[in-house]
Amino acid sequence: FILFYFYLLFGVLFTKWMEKVDNLDGQECVLFDNFGLFIQISLGFAAFCSLLLKRQAEFPCRPWKIWMFDTSKQGMSALLSHSLNTSLGVLFGLGSADACTWYLIHSTLDTFLGVF
Repeated sequence: FILFYFYLLFGVLFTKWMEKVDNLDGQECVLFDNFGLFIQISLGFAAFCSLLLKRQAEFPCRPWKIWMFDTSKQGMSALLSHSLNTSLGVLFGLGSADACTWYLIHSTLDTFLGVF
């Protein structure tokens, strides 16, 4: 029950905020246009490069096989979370709501509630 109330509260707040932002420039948010896909791929590449830099800085350095298992576990978890949040954003945005607003809501709740 508390989770539903929390979800509803954030949904209303983010929707109102995004409506104001959308009305400022007159453009609609699209998750899967060329620019959106470029940003998603770029962020994924940056995250993987940061893991490579982290591996180079750790001491003692783990073997590549163990590092790849750990990295693939983190990568698959992030990919599943991102895919689920994107799918739910598009699904909930089919009506009058904006898909980007729902993606922001799901990602925020996933991040904050996933930490606890």
